[in-house]
Amino acid sequence: MADTMHETDRTKYEVPQSPYDEFMAAQGVPIHRVLGARDVREVELGEWPRLDARGAFIQPHGTEGLWGMFVLGVPARRATAPERHLYEEVFYVAEGTGTTEVWTDGTENQKRMFEWQAGSLFTVPLNAWHRIVNASSSQAVLVASTTAPPIIDLLGFGSFTFDNPATFDSEFEEQADYFKYREEVTVEPVRKQPLLRSNLIPDLVRCNLPSDPSGRRRHHVELKLGSGKQFIWVGETDLGRYAKAHYHPAGPILFCLRGRGYTYTWPQSAGTKPWESGNADAVLRQDYGPGGFVAAAPAGGDWFHQHFGVGDVPLRLLRLGGAVNGFNAGPPGVTVVNPNVSIKAGGHSIDYEDEDPHIPAEFARMNEEATR
Repeated sequence: MADTMHETDRTKYEVPQSPYDEFMAAQGVPIHRVLGARDVREVELGEWPRLDARGAFIQPHGTEGLWGMFVLGVPARRATAPERHLYEEVFYVAEGTGTTEVWTDGTENQKRMFEWQAGSLFTVPLNAWHRIVNASSSQAVLVASTTAPPIIDLLGFGSFTFDNPATFDSEFEEQADYFKYREEVTVEPVRKQPLLRSNLIPDLVRCNLPSDPSGRRRHHVELKLGSGKQFIWVGETDLGRYAKAHYHPAGPILFCLRGRGYTYTWPQSAGTKPWESGNADAVLRQDYGPGGFVAAAPAGGDWFHQHFGVGDVPLRLLRLGGAVNGFNAGPPGVTVVNPNVSIKAGGHSIDYEDEDPHIPAEFARMNEEATR
């Protein structure tokens, strides 16, 4: 026994499966652990008996235990099996048209119903029964962002999580127009960004976006859906511009709504100029078009990442997942520097004049190819 203990390498261990990992495996559909994808409509799906549909889980790098994501394929003229659960779900429609029905115990004969199309974003009230109906002649594809990992890791995936009679969203019970699109833009109180509160947005791809009040050449609005805690925004950068490289904790997923582009991401240990310093092999790249996505901060977070739109259509991205206030930076009342501020001033961003020369050169080359 003593010899066996002596031979054991105590400097390494294998990460065990979490309850959420076990839940995904029990569903019998493919599980994709990836940095991103060019288009979720190309992701392999499998039969999903629990939902009477097709689907696949996606666990973007760095989101383990923090955020969940799955692709749902609803066959033509079919509806998913009804379900309810104690975790949040926000759906983006990548392809198709249809309706969603929502109800609570005792209101089965008074179901709320709303329509959706490609480009729609909507949420389902926490723990409300719901099913997704595809009345069209082709498959509908929806992408869901969920808080399932932390909930299932804490509560398991038994009846307490999936068959709990508790109600949580009083607004759903009280508001007959809960799924009415609300266009009024207010101001988010923490970072003073434009904020849109609406439980359904019919067309996120073509809706108008307010100009970023910070003066950057982009358009941006934060979204608050229902009582959910997901930090969500939509941003679009002007043609010929791209985001500064920056870092923050893991969790966010960037989903491409319009245009085409790519993301670079690399560990801080590779430096602010990874190509120039001989660390180009540490840089990861994900290309995408409409329907594609990338994990913004993989490998546990705090990796530099930078997003680029190429061609003659502005790149519009949907940010899903992450903490309710964007970043958990410390206890209440502590003043922190916005991560978009230069690292020279205590923030997390690399100024354009300090970035690796490879970055603007590659951006120019990609734009030239895209506009030929």
